[in-house]
Amino acid sequence: CRHEGCDEWLHLTCGRSIGTCSVQHGENCFGFYDETKLKNPPWTLACPKHSEVDPETIREDSVSVEQLVSLAKSYPPEPVPPKPFYKMTGAERKEYWADEENLKEFFGKVTSNLSGAKCVVCEIGHDPNDKNKANRFCPKCGVFSHAECADPDRGEDGVCYSCRFIEENKDSDKFVDPQCHMCSTSAVVGGPLVKTKAKPLSMKKWRDNKAA
Repeated sequence: CRHEGCDEWLHLTCGRSIGTCSVQHGENCFGFYDETKLKNPPWTLACPKHSEVDPETIREDSVSVEQLVSLAKSYPPEPVPPKPFYKMTGAERKEYWADEENLKEFFGKVTSNLSGAKCVVCEIGHDPNDKNKANRFCPKCGVFSHAECADPDRGEDGVCYSCRFIEENKDSDKFVDPQCHMCSTSAVVGGPLVKTKAKPLSMKKWRDNKAA
């Protein structure tokens, strides 16, 4: 909760669903809001106790706290992550490999070790005779990619765009660890990240765009 002295924590989705939490967004489809014109700091929310929400504006499909609790209890428990492979017993490895996805992931790692590193963008293997020193594993996140595929501006140290961004902005009060807007994962999980910019496209332009 953004209220000074309040120690309550809330999921953003719960705050939206309940309808009685004041949620201050930081942008819309046209871009970022002017912070000087906002009533509250961007990307913050307040608990029901410290929200001033007009009852007339609460959506009809909002749910109660009791309904949220009941829904949360109905969700299946989080799966327990498997042991590291080298710590598994023979029986545990057999059970682990019984899952087709686990088996696919395991052999993918083995194949990668045998055939060498592959660029996460073009999936072409690393050429040991490549003279471009920027084509390498990022020394910070460990992801391998060709500079021309993911980040032509990086130097010979091979630090990828997202890791440079973190290094340059981590001391800022507004810093947020970059994640993919689509799958919400970091560079370590999903591969190199690139900062994007988009200009809203009207439906008329969309209809008239023959290339679309």
